[in-house]
Amino acid sequence: VIFISNRADQEVRLRAVQSGGNAFLVRPLTPQALLQQLEPALLSGRHEYRLLLIGNMPSSKTDLAERLEHEGMIVRHLVNPSQALLSGINFSPDLLIVAPQLHECSGEELGRVIHQLADYEDLPVVLIAGAGQKPGKAQFDPASEWLYPDSMDARELIRHFSNLIGVARLRRNRQLYLQTFDPVSGLLNRHGFFNALERSIANDNLVALVLLDLGDIQHQYAELPPFALNELVEMVAGLLIRLAEPAQLAGRIGDAVFAFLVSRKTREDISKLGRLLSHSIASRFFHVGENSLSLGCDAGIAISHSSLDNGMPLYQLALKACEEARHAGINRVCLRSLEVAGGEEELRMLELLKDAGSSDRFRLVFQPIVSLRGDAVEKYEVLLRLLDTDNTFVFPSRFVPVAEQYGLMQTIDRWVVERTIRTLKKRGGGARFFNKVASSTLRDDDFLVFVEECLGEYGVEGEQLVFEISKSNLTAGISYAAAFASGVAELGCGVSVELPDINHDIGHLLENLPAGYLKLDGSMVMDLCDDSVKQARINNLIQQAEQHDIRVIATCIENANCLQVLWQSGVHYIQGNFLQEPATSLDFDFGS
Repeated sequence: VIFISNRADQEVRLRAVQSGGNAFLVRPLTPQALLQQLEPALLSGRHEYRLLLIGNMPSSKTDLAERLEHEGMIVRHLVNPSQALLSGINFSPDLLIVAPQLHECSGEELGRVIHQLADYEDLPVVLIAGAGQKPGKAQFDPASEWLYPDSMDARELIRHFSNLIGVARLRRNRQLYLQTFDPVSGLLNRHGFFNALERSIANDNLVALVLLDLGDIQHQYAELPPFALNELVEMVAGLLIRLAEPAQLAGRIGDAVFAFLVSRKTREDISKLGRLLSHSIASRFFHVGENSLSLGCDAGIAISHSSLDNGMPLYQLALKACEEARHAGINRVCLRSLEVAGGEEELRMLELLKDAGSSDRFRLVFQPIVSLRGDAVEKYEVLLRLLDTDNTFVFPSRFVPVAEQYGLMQTIDRWVVERTIRTLKKRGGGARFFNKVASSTLRDDDFLVFVEECLGEYGVEGEQLVFEISKSNLTAGISYAAAFASGVAELGCGVSVELPDINHDIGHLLENLPAGYLKLDGSMVMDLCDDSVKQARINNLIQQAEQHDIRVIATCIENANCLQVLWQSGVHYIQGNFLQEPATSLDFDFGS
């Protein structure tokens, strides 16, 4: 237990100790300071561990599971290693204990498979050795090792397990911290701030984003060593944390750019906060060593009075307001409303799209599609991102509607397909890439000719390219979708169809579309474990699909909760952030 208080006197500290507190921290508090107190607790605190045993344990003493349960551990023992990837993972273990030899594989091979899963890459693995076995050291992961329970009493075992679990948790905690927080200021870094921004704005209609730009301090104070500049940033961040207490989020998103998300405040209150932050920075000296340093500070504020699907429009408007403040003079504050700027944002996005091909602003990202049935062929869905002027990714939800409105999707689809085929050529082997196409592309008679020419130019087999027909394209006109599917099938390409809804009768659909894959979206697998009606409908869908020799892909898998149900239902492939978020690299290990 860690107590956090605005007070730091002896009385409050005594009460915290009497209440069983392990640490006492005083506000204002940075995440870095909090993490420093959490780390010892992760190593020394007592936990109710969840232990997963796989295989027949070579212990000549009392059964290992009984020994561990007697010490208060929660233990699940599975003999079949394939169960570990389904019901075992749903158990969410803190530690995996594996027999060295299993029915279908070795313990080390099972450990490698489990470590490929995004949520379990740091799971410590213990290989159990029996009496007479030669001591060894597992080579596949630093969090894994051999253990000899026959020569250890229960307390020694628990102490050893506690250390392994504590170190793994600490490493995971530090990794998450480095991915999310800026080590100099203790605030959220750019990645962490924008991820948190997406979650925060979804729950609020009245939000404001405040950007503070301190200018190019590295150029302004080029004579200062890096540690002195870091000290300056740390001092600025400390001041801003104290002043921006109403802020819901605080981050350092650039070398000298800070961002704050404020909700449920009036326009006047938000404007006052912007002026307070800007003027407080600009009106004081920061003493770094023997230097007294001054800084300018321009503030741009963007306000939204309605709910947003993502935070990028708010950020773009705040960035523009910050530029306007900079051009208006020194240490100015500019506030803009998102509703007023809607038309301007659309025109700005249109200019980006028109220039995207020639200025190399499009980027392909890839997400793996992984088999639950032992198919090791590489399969990736190809997704498109647009680079904004500040080199941040713009997601399709923002630029596709604009591209469709102005008739640009056919050109964009051709760019994506050409780059995909080029990537397949470089990749080699039998990889499969899945490409979405727009409704206007389905109606483009020349598109199939373009695909055929690209395949021939790069020497890529058509079967390596799978075209996805979205449910919106199906509802807009199944005849166009059927004609397109037949056309690409004649080129040897695969076809994937996204099911419109879970109650859809797919018999007629599959008879008219030469598809090889059927996709279930996130809504169909959401809460699947607790919905027996949905499970029955998915079972029926899969049976119908298999009658047409069609493989089923479950998408938007965010965790392991539904893996067992999907496997039992007969789903062939899964895709989602649980396995890997979309990335520009093709580095997922599909196994062999």
